[in-house]
Amino acid sequence: MEETGNEPELAHKLREALGHVVQAAANVESDLRTVTAALLETKYGAVVVAGQSANWLIETIQALIKVHDRVDDQKRDELKGVLTRIKQAFEERNRLAHGVWGTGVDGAIMSHTSKLRRIDWQQSPVTLDSMNTTASELLNLSSGLYAWMFGTLPPEAITTEAQLRWEAYVRSLSPEELATLAERRQHGTT
Repeated sequence: MEETGNEPELAHKLREALGHVVQAAANVESDLRTVTAALLETKYGAVVVAGQSANWLIETIQALIKVHDRVDDQKRDELKGVLTRIKQAFEERNRLAHGVWGTGVDGAIMSHTSKLRRIDWQQSPVTLDSMNTTASELLNLSSGLYAWMFGTLPPEAITTEAQLRWEAYVRSLSPEELATLAERRQHGTT
């Protein structure tokens, strides 16, 4: 984005707000991995979900909740609503993060994005308010995913994604480090 006149401060604020949007979206993607692994109910789910895109995770969650015996109709509908909102928020994140920003004739900052196999550009305004709203929505959706997961699945399912990492960490410890860890846990200090 080209900066002229009074724009450096606004440009800085917009870039900072964009960072909040991108980080909030990364948290949601991580949460989607946790939910997917929890629905798989195996520590090896962490391998299945690692590196998968948000779209893949959403589609997999939707497939799993159709057949999962711990997810009743009410919980299924609740999660479908959250996933729909996540898709919408990610579309906005993509517009903000992947659009080309430019200043319009009236001085407004605009995002120009293209669609697959279309030559026309979609143009929409970029504002601090829209970015803050998107970041807040993503953070709320992250909380919504966790609330759904903790209200639906047993605790042992929720921790499956971290189990392999914990086991690998413990295997990496020397006998002395393992003894120290065991002693600290025995005394309630970690």
